[in-house]
Amino acid sequence: MAAIIEGGGKDWGGVGEPTIAVAAPAVLNAIYRATGKRYRTVPLKNSGIKLV
Repeated sequence: MAAIIEGGGKDWGGVGEPTIAVAAPAVLNAIYRATGKRYRTVPLKNSGIKLV
């Protein structure tokens, strides 16, 4: 979904992307699908997940 914003100058306005707020649920769902463990809070740095 895109939002069209009225331009107010040469640097602002145009078609924007959805907010980053949709990224966290997508990442948490991907982790669940890969590991079977459900994480329901962010940030994940204290959850014990290790990157390899």
